[in-house]
Amino acid sequence: MITLPIYKHSYDMSGAHYFVNLTIDDHSIDFLIDTGATNTVISIDLAKQLESFSQSFRLNENPIITFSDTISEVAIVPIKKFLIGDKLLNNIFVVATDFSFIKNQSSLENFKSFDAVLGIDLLSLFNAKIDFKNNKISFYLPSKKFLNQYYKGVIENINKI
Repeated sequence: MITLPIYKHSYDMSGAHYFVNLTIDDHSIDFLIDTGATNTVISIDLAKQLESFSQSFRLNENPIITFSDTISEVAIVPIKKFLIGDKLLNNIFVVATDFSFIKNQSSLENFKSFDAVLGIDLLSLFNAKIDFKNNKISFYLPSKKFLNQYYKGVIENINKI
């Protein structure tokens, strides 16, 4: 088990978001924790800075429709070095796409910009437990053998697209 601090960014009395700092390809990134997000997602701008981007699977022919925009640049990126605390994981897959639609939709003056969302795919894969009272998140990481088998299935599904 690895336990990391989370921090809250309050927008006003009615809303807040929680973040955790993780490292991908030697970049320290604040991930928005989003249990409602299906996938872990990073901005395409961030993805293009990563060593892992050269191994990405481009999905440009299948645009995603968001609340107000169509996003045509989408990729699945196998992050070569995904660091949770001091535990290094290899080839953790994330989706990379344009984040401008998020920034365009925020009417909040003190909106905290971000380039990564930690979604339910990795939260559940890592059996994450969020302790809001004590501002921490715990990850129970699966074995490398399990991760290899899991992502072998992911690659097979990507190849079918």
